[in-house]
Amino acid sequence: TSAAQQFGTPLFIYDTQTISKKYAKLRKNLIDQCQLYYSIKSNPSLAVCQYIKKLGAHCEVSSEYELLTAIQAGFAASNIIFVGPGKNTQAIKCAIKNRIKAIVCESFEEILIIDMLSKKLNVKTEIMIRLNPDFKINEAPIKMSGVATQFGIDYEEFESKIDQIKKYNNINIIGIHIYNASRVLNTNAIVD
Repeated sequence: TSAAQQFGTPLFIYDTQTISKKYAKLRKNLIDQCQLYYSIKSNPSLAVCQYIKKLGAHCEVSSEYELLTAIQAGFAASNIIFVGPGKNTQAIKCAIKNRIKAIVCESFEEILIIDMLSKKLNVKTEIMIRLNPDFKINEAPIKMSGVATQFGIDYEEFESKIDQIKKYNNINIIGIHIYNASRVLNTNAIVD
């Protein structure tokens, strides 16, 4: 209550020791080749972003505002990925100009837009392609694959158009992104 009296309300207080302990626990349980990406949408507070960056995390953004916040927080552009459907042209252009690690593409239209904008800016942009696989995790409370969705390119469509994508001169495919479920707590389901 004394903090609320001093600073007013609403007031958000974050415990950096707790953040640090959680980050260290995650880092300890991952192999060195894995990198932790902080999703700014979970908490876009500049101070929180700066602290998590200081711990060693990379950054995931899903809007132009989040991208600009990540840069202001000190994340290196080479440690930022841009995810999510419905990116507008302005946000894509901002990501290209800032030379971030990769834009995760949710559709062929988005890939084409990135290629065209990159050509205009005379750069080659690194992308990842989000695939919507043709399987799902039945135990998942939230399913993100195995059905038509705005998240990612259906696998069959990807197979039919990959040769066309390879002809684009202003993009470089550096990876595949698959996120097919949330809140799966059953280890056997994850392994399956």
